[in-house]
Amino acid sequence: MMIVGMPGLSEARNRSLFSLWCIMASPLMAGNDLRKMSRSTIQILTNLEAIGVNQDPLGMQGHIVRRTGNVSIWAGKPLYDGSHAVLVFNQESSPADVRVEWSDIGNAETAELYVRNLWTHITTGPQTGGISVHVAPDDVVMLRVSKSDSFSLPPIIVADSYLVSLRATDTIPQKLSAAITIANKGSDELPLWRIQKGLPDWISVTVTKNGKIQNLNSVIATAGLKKGFYHAIVRADNTEPVSGKPMSAVYYDVDLEVPNDVGGVLRE
Repeated sequence: MMIVGMPGLSEARNRSLFSLWCIMASPLMAGNDLRKMSRSTIQILTNLEAIGVNQDPLGMQGHIVRRTGNVSIWAGKPLYDGSHAVLVFNQESSPADVRVEWSDIGNAETAELYVRNLWTHITTGPQTGGISVHVAPDDVVMLRVSKSDSFSLPPIIVADSYLVSLRATDTIPQKLSAAITIANKGSDELPLWRIQKGLPDWISVTVTKNGKIQNLNSVIATAGLKKGFYHAIVRADNTEPVSGKPMSAVYYDVDLEVPNDVGGVLRE
């Protein structure tokens, strides 16, 4: 769990911790008090370019490739679009000037590459050999390096809830409905979610799409259900938009209360 935004941490340390979690593909679980966040803490925890590195479909974990004293270069994290994530972490008490060589990320020195700074949101290049960066004490420089000057974001998935709770209100058959909304905060399009098979026969789920928002629409038919509590877990799967390979899954729970036996046949 991250300590970003907790009392006693500077903005630089917060930025460093978040960047390290992102390049290591670690779970981004906030440990601070979300009700009392400073503006800088909000900006750090919601930096989509850094989150895009963390949520990259390849799921590779970056690591230290070179260290000089207390200054480390982190790489070894290829991203889904062919770019690479690079992090320079300065644990010294004074600023550091660091040269990142293209060989540190597995590229030829003659390669002409563009560099995107994920905290200043500035793209430079193309340039050959490498790039020199200035890193403040306790701070980081987080980069994406690519042959292209277009740095797209992979799908970043945000759901409005992971629970649907419904209650039958009559002994006459009913159709109850609710939707889970999944938004894509990335720049690349996300294919339609695919609902797993094997759901109970009292629930059906369809998917609708409006731009980068998709709704998982649950419809519950109460006909013939006995008094009691019912539960189902809905799983939806999706694929990585470039390769088409499996990427992610979303689960949500459906709780249904039936206060009394329901008879008859549900009519359309």
